Amino acid sequence: MKKETRRHRRGRPVLLIGIALLTLAPHAHAAFLYPNTATTDGGNYNATQYDVANLFNEGMASPTNPISATTANAGYGYATAKPPANGYPVTIIMTFNAARDLSAFYLWNAAGGGLAGPPDRGIKNFNLRFYDGAGATGAQIGAPYTNAATKAPQTGNYTAQPFLFDTPYPGVRSVKLVMVNNQLASTAEWVGAREIGFETASQIVGDPPPTNAPARVIVYLVGGQSNGDGHGVTAELSGELQSPQTSIDFYQGNGGGYSPLPARTWIYLQPGSGSMTADAGDFGPELNFGITVNQQVGSDQARIALIKHTVGATSIYADWFPGGDATTNGDGAVYRAFQATVTAGLVALTNRYPHSAIQLEGMLWDQGEADANSAANYAAYETHLKNFLADVRSTYGSGLRLALRQLATNQGIDPAQLASVRAAQSNAVAAAGPWSCLFSSDDLPTIPGNAVHFGTASQLTLGARYATNLLQLPLTDADGNGMDDAWEELYWGAGHAGQNPAADPDGDGASNLDEFWWNANPLLPDRCGAQIQAGPALSWPANTTRRYAIEASADLLTWKRIASYLPGTNGVQNYSVTPAPQDNRRFYRIGVQR
Repeated sequence: MKKETRRHRRGRPVLLIGIALLTLAPHAHAAFLYPNTATTDGGNYNATQYDVANLFNEGMASPTNPISATTANAGYGYATAKPPANGYPVTIIMTFNAARDLSAFYLWNAAGGGLAGPPDRGIKNFNLRFYDGAGATGAQIGAPYTNAATKAPQTGNYTAQPFLFDTPYPGVRSVKLVMVNNQLASTAEWVGAREIGFETASQIVGDPPPTNAPARVIVYLVGGQSNGDGHGVTAELSGELQSPQTSIDFYQGNGGGYSPLPARTWIYLQPGSGSMTADAGDFGPELNFGITVNQQVGSDQARIALIKHTVGATSIYADWFPGGDATTNGDGAVYRAFQATVTAGLVALTNRYPHSAIQLEGMLWDQGEADANSAANYAAYETHLKNFLADVRSTYGSGLRLALRQLATNQGIDPAQLASVRAAQSNAVAAAGPWSCLFSSDDLPTIPGNAVHFGTASQLTLGARYATNLLQLPLTDADGNGMDDAWEELYWGAGHAGQNPAADPDGDGASNLDEFWWNANPLLPDRCGAQIQAGPALSWPANTTRRYAIEASADLLTWKRIASYLPGTNGVQNYSVTPAPQDNRRFYRIGVQR
């Protein structure tokens, strides 16, 4: 038996032992969809210039396509009479030629500009009702969707406001848009919009999945505000990092509205998901996180997938406010949009890999600056963060691993407020239990002249730290020797953590670190991870607290990981291998993962 310890990155060893010899046999964007016909009961300001049909004539191919606020000429936009002919609410009924599965609604609100009337008279509060018949007839599908739009800018270009449904509405032939009021104080004024459209869930395609479907797809979620959204500059990356990572799947909600990447569709991981105007096209920690996790636990049979929804300058006090249960009731608007993105992403991932097990593993949470910078919000941060982490676990499973970055001391935030939020983060993570971790970013430089945000090099480091910390959970290693303190105290007694990881007190040839990874007794000469057995299946001693990887080689020099993150069993673990041609030799080795 040969034993080998390999470290991919600090704090994340993959121990491989027991070599056995066997001689054996184009992007497709999310479907942006216009209705085919529409009518309104609001009366048009001018039937030629501002007819309801103008809501669908600017030819938007995506909600990220911009409209100019200052060039709204005749034939663009929709506006009611002044006041609307029948008062408020005003309805628009839209019909599709065929039934559609709808997952989102997009609105380019009216900006004033070249349209008649005062500015800011666009749609404010509204609801959508879905029907299986044309013209708002037949059975209503699901509950009405209710939300509020914001004002459009008065100058410059702007993209659509996204309204992502918590769950898709299936089989929709028509939609009734009910405009409750406009953006003005007076309902005696117009209400209008520039363009509206929908997203159809059933036509989301994205990048093609790999030819050989994996046994498992391991999913990680990414949420937070601007440092999670991204201030890493794509142009500063090497060419390899600028290119799509074809071994990793990626889905993003374009929370801030300005990402140039396709949104709400599965593509390959790549930079560009920064979605606020200040960081549009940049990247956050997700890039190097995905690459690092894939290096350490990915394989042909365990594919890594990330779902990201982040919005800069958002607080947990309001935008991410947790309602307290597994529903979206009482949740803040951005938290609701995050959950809608995750729901749609998981549905699309199941369609992408219909024969694979989808395994929701963990979440990165990078947020806190907005609350720390607010004298009104910072004191409540601990309560809200504890509730938020509990809400996330309630929604996505009690075993979900959570990794948080602690706000850095150099981020240019009021010292007292920053100290309060940093302490709140520590207390909230401690309360969240052993499957949660908090790591420091105090040593990382922020962007010159921008004390709040981390640039390219720091974002890459953050991604690696998120991966290292998330993957080693529930390791509690105060002395930093790579071994769980509780495991050390189990064998050496309370207060005796900090053992030498290279020592071999039982003299069996396996170091303390080896024994820890294989969950063996370091004081009993029993050779950790007894020799694997070769046959129609590989067999080895296993434990439910560990996960395992399998690598294969034809020459003992080049190894390929063929399976990973296999959940352990108590006792003997078995894994069937595919026979190679009779004249080909194959060597296998087993790795242990946390």
